[in-house]
Amino acid sequence: MARLVSAEGSAEDKNLFSLELRPWAKGAYRNTVTFYGGEGITGAASLIWADLIYAVDDVPLVYQHLVFQYERVPDLAALDKTLETGGNFEWDAGFFPLMDLVVDAEREKEFSRTGLAIRYDTALLGAQSFGNSEFTVKLNCVSPGDARAFVQTLWDEMNAIAGGATLDPATIAPTPTFAFAKQLLARAYDAVSQEPQNDKPASEFKMDLSKLNVLYDRWHELVPPHGHILEIGCDDGKAEIGQWLERGYQVTGVDVSSASLARARAAFPQAVFWEMLPSELRAVQTFDAAYSALTWFHMDPIEMRAALYRLYCALKPGAPFFIFSVVEDAQARYSPFDMYCGERVWQWYYEPQEVVSALQEHGRFTVLAQDMIVIDGDVNEIEALASKSLLEIWQAQRVTLAYAILARRSE
Repeated sequence: MARLVSAEGSAEDKNLFSLELRPWAKGAYRNTVTFYGGEGITGAASLIWADLIYAVDDVPLVYQHLVFQYERVPDLAALDKTLETGGNFEWDAGFFPLMDLVVDAEREKEFSRTGLAIRYDTALLGAQSFGNSEFTVKLNCVSPGDARAFVQTLWDEMNAIAGGATLDPATIAPTPTFAFAKQLLARAYDAVSQEPQNDKPASEFKMDLSKLNVLYDRWHELVPPHGHILEIGCDDGKAEIGQWLERGYQVTGVDVSSASLARARAAFPQAVFWEMLPSELRAVQTFDAAYSALTWFHMDPIEMRAALYRLYCALKPGAPFFIFSVVEDAQARYSPFDMYCGERVWQWYYEPQEVVSALQEHGRFTVLAQDMIVIDGDVNEIEALASKSLLEIWQAQRVTLAYAILARRSE
């Protein structure tokens, strides 16, 4: 891991400040997916999602999910010269840049100091231009060797992610809760859930889900009698929980909206409801089945992998898992700081194959079946865009999909 530690203070009163930057996964499965954020356009497949942890005495003080570009190679010879003679070294990870790394070194006869900073531009969270919304996390006193090792490790890990690798959450300390996304989603769905039903906007798409319901029926057949079902993103529970309870199942629902859960508890007192992100699950081999509908696109690639690992731990061996989700625009990814029903939310869309790949990573789930319906556009035209420019991809007709995936937790 690219981790840097600085000890500051006296021997009797010393604090450890640490900075860790962990690349997790690429931002898209195909090269024909574009990314729009902060008035910039680039290929979504060149994006790398990473998390940043700034801690004091190993207690996280800052935790962020970041997205940056895998574009430019760090000039390690220039870094070595800076560390030896002094000066500034800067490595930006793309033409925006959304993220860059700065090493500054002072070399005098009686004084020597090396600092390393991660500077990140939050323009992707809104419509403002790049360069006007930066934040910086910095360690002021590190050894030159540690600074060099940090840059080299980070570059090696980015190379691995660009080549198709992903970070395994089982191999690292428990990932902190991404409080920013959790609070955004909780506030948004609290507000939406309290709107009168007839005031909520109707979907602009008409979906015939009969094709996907076949997979739901297959999932239901795999749930053992009187089994315990976990619903991820249960909302007020009225979509499915009542039917499951009538059939004799035990039910636990997970959601971040306290307002939605209050309604669910009132309607279904015999069920159990937890206010949390799926990545905050700590149950161990408790559930006989899991179900998630229209929730997966509220997980960025880091959250999705942390959630899948926690779900794997929470399910019994062989337990079936059903996912239903949509992609509003299969050719594009937008700022994860998005809008839903007039409320800000955190979200990131996935094509079916991206979710299938994530499920199969590290052998934790076996995908039994998947299916897809095209709601709008022609999905066959997407691959033809591979040789086109970003502008031509952007101007192409939007393709909207709905899909279902049936998986099973490995034995």
